[in-house]
Amino acid sequence: MRPDLVAPLRLAGVYALFSSAWILGSDYLLNLLVADAHLVAGLQVGKGLLFVLLSSLLIFAVSYYDRQAQRQLLDELTRNGRLLQQAQRNAALGYWEYRNGFHWSQEALQLMGQEADCALSGLEQLLSWLHPAERPAVRRAMQALIEEQTPLAIGARLYQPQRQHSTWLMLRGETDSQGQILGTLQDISPQKRDEAALRESEQRFRQLFERSPRIAVQGYDREHRVIFWNEASSQLYGYSLQEVLGKRLEELIIPPPARAEVAAAIDSWLLGGPPIPAAELQLQRKDGSMVSVFSSHSMLRNTHNQLELYCIDIDLSEQQQVHGELLASEERFRDLVEQLSDAIFLADAHGHLTFHNSAWAQLSGYRGDESLGRPLSQFFIGEDGARLAAQIGAMDGGEPSKLRGEYRLQTRHGRVRRVDLQLTRSLSDNSLRGSLRDLHAHALAQQLQ
Repeated sequence: MRPDLVAPLRLAGVYALFSSAWILGSDYLLNLLVADAHLVAGLQVGKGLLFVLLSSLLIFAVSYYDRQAQRQLLDELTRNGRLLQQAQRNAALGYWEYRNGFHWSQEALQLMGQEADCALSGLEQLLSWLHPAERPAVRRAMQALIEEQTPLAIGARLYQPQRQHSTWLMLRGETDSQGQILGTLQDISPQKRDEAALRESEQRFRQLFERSPRIAVQGYDREHRVIFWNEASSQLYGYSLQEVLGKRLEELIIPPPARAEVAAAIDSWLLGGPPIPAAELQLQRKDGSMVSVFSSHSMLRNTHNQLELYCIDIDLSEQQQVHGELLASEERFRDLVEQLSDAIFLADAHGHLTFHNSAWAQLSGYRGDESLGRPLSQFFIGEDGARLAAQIGAMDGGEPSKLRGEYRLQTRHGRVRRVDLQLTRSLSDNSLRGSLRDLHAHALAQQLQ
């Protein structure tokens, strides 16, 4: 039923019901109560007047009730209209409808920067307001909506040659159940700027890792398939980007014995389990050779809320080579020191021994680590030890940086041997390096002479 017929039909129905009840009921009561025909005829006039009065009051009451209901409805519609306008302003939203042309709301005209006299426009006029690059796509989408009733949802820039930043609008439209074309217009410029900033940030991120020659970065989806592979990864593992895209991590760089374990660890992490810790690993190159890397891992979500695994690998081959060379050099140094006839030792800034060679044990009689941690001055007798302790204290204060002299060393068995002591303070950590040369045979020769 049409909404505009509800109130009149209700009024007519109430009047018809009241009239029927009055006519039938009043005649029955009048004939029942009054027997005189002349008196009944006189009362009929009064009954008619009373009917007019009561029916008028009834019509007034029904009309008043309907008018109050309409006023309440109108007030509610007005309030909702104000709320809708406020929401449209807050959301930068306008509306339009198409009836042999576009009928734009005031909010839509403000979004497009047009005057009120453009409230009615055609498709060509609308296209003239848009950036030339957007016009073909908007034309096709509008024609599909008007001719084929295809829902419309398309973003377009306004033509604003004098402005530095473009205004982006989202045009939406559809055909309702009565065949009318209705739509909205929304300013999406902040969203577009955020998307552009996000793309620029992602581009800088990709360029950063693409141009990092010593940091290999790989990205994998939930199925462990490669989605990102920078140039450093190609140099480290020997695979080009075209060779690895779409292939699984386990098939590329994980050694066969560890593939099942690595796949299970990744799946557990994807399902909310513990993350894979950073560690030094042995991974496999394309040619089958092994390479040592320090690998760290990160789980990120993409724009579709899907998890992605990123691995950051640092090649440790050069460091291991340098470390091996350092160990070999240290071994050669130790061999050389052990073969010297002079006693070689190291001490901290306070003169406590931290290292000595085998010649020290032969000269002092102390074996193994018995001497380590003890003050150097304790191995010299009497006044020689006190003098050496004072000189080491002065060296700890900064002066002098070198010391040389003849001292008397007391061995573990209580014998006294004359030695030539040389001591040097390191400027980097203030530690002491020194040597002892045995002068006992030379002193005996002098005594014999």
